[in-house]
Amino acid sequence: MTTSLPKLTYFPAAGRTWGLRIALHSAYGKDGWIDERIQFKDWAAMKPTTPLGSLPILELPSGKVMTQCDALTRWAGKQGGLYPEDAAEALVVDETTATSFEALNKTPGRG
Repeated sequence: MTTSLPKLTYFPAAGRTWGLRIALHSAYGKDGWIDERIQFKDWAAMKPTTPLGSLPILELPSGKVMTQCDALTRWAGKQGGLYPEDAAEALVVDETTATSFEALNKTPGRG
């Protein structure tokens, strides 16, 4: 279903989308995007319908469905003025983000 608002689909937990939700809120405010939280019990049926068999997904107003949390967060950060235009400053942000996701990947049962 195409919407005129960006729509984030993820589980009802902070997990990998904590920063993404903050960036979307900064860019679009409380009511300028849709935060669809699916229940874990519904995931098995939904999984085959997602582009990479994983969440989160972000449906853009154009209808294009995007994946990969760090890319989505970077995009939303740019939309909300949270991501630096200066390449050296952006590199620091990217390094910090990559380190955070690496830590999540190494933490059993988290992220």
